[in-house]
Amino acid sequence: MQRVRIDRRIIVMLIVALVSAAILVFLDQLTKRVFQDLYFEKGETAVIDGFFFFSYTLNSGSAYGFLSDKSWGQTIFMIITPIALVAFSVALFFAAKRNNKTLFIGLILVISGTVGNFIDRVANKAVIDFIVIRIGGVNIFGVFNLADVLMTFGIILLLIHLVFLEDGGLFRRKSGKNDEKTDGD
Repeated sequence: MQRVRIDRRIIVMLIVALVSAAILVFLDQLTKRVFQDLYFEKGETAVIDGFFFFSYTLNSGSAYGFLSDKSWGQTIFMIITPIALVAFSVALFFAAKRNNKTLFIGLILVISGTVGNFIDRVANKAVIDFIVIRIGGVNIFGVFNLADVLMTFGIILLLIHLVFLEDGGLFRRKSGKNDEKTDGD
């Protein structure tokens, strides 16, 4: 039987990912609890008048309230989220193995945000949202939280990787036989 050898660099990167994700999930949960306690009954409070507000909301849907009006939406999220977390974790391992920093950081952010909102779904049957950005009286992003911000920036990094950095990406030429190939970004 052949032993699988994992490079120390990969182990260190995965430990960094785990610690980073734990810190980000902690910050997400902390901000949600603080705003739950401070703004539960206050309604909306202007931080920057006409632009930035705090407003405690329970969102039973996904980003921007998608599927919040569907009784089966919560069940779908409870099934899909653990599957997605396993897939993201496997991708994180391969990003660490390839020393692909953009993909690695993007996955840490997506995993952290996903875990943060999943904790809310398990505990509250809904996600706590509290940040509102409004321009000209129109909510630009709906009501959101730190986990949503983490997932959004993580997805942006994943898209940057896929479109600009990955071999065969839309704006990157494929490596030829004579080109030096680097795995890191």
